[in-house]
Amino acid sequence: MLLTERYKADITGVIGCYDRIVIRGTPGNLGYADGMTAFFYSRQYKIFDFHKIFTPITTKIKSNIEALANESNIEIEYVRKVGAFRKDDKINKILEERGNQVGLVHIFSQLELLNTYDPWHNKETGRTHLKWLR
Repeated sequence: MLLTERYKADITGVIGCYDRIVIRGTPGNLGYADGMTAFFYSRQYKIFDFHKIFTPITTKIKSNIEALANESNIEIEYVRKVGAFRKDDKINKILEERGNQVGLVHIFSQLELLNTYDPWHNKETGRTHLKWLR
């Protein structure tokens, strides 16, 4: 279902095209260590297979982005420092040079700082679970 259909009652106007889409959400039960641990146990995954389970997903996402870049004949620009430049200005410059035709304009890649999990076995309680890795 399109977002414009799903939130039709909340939309007061429509722009003819999107220049970018930012989707924010909450990961629900996967957003905290005990919830992720419960998810693993419910699917009978081993806690210490955490990285084995998610690394292929990450690799697939990166491969798809690289394929899009290759198909569109654009480079992926790695942004090393947050706030070093305005991304809008960079996109405007690219559009001035290449024209305003339909298609992928540019891809920025940036390491996002976030909390993640690490498998842990508590020898005192005998419980194996995921804990925050900060």
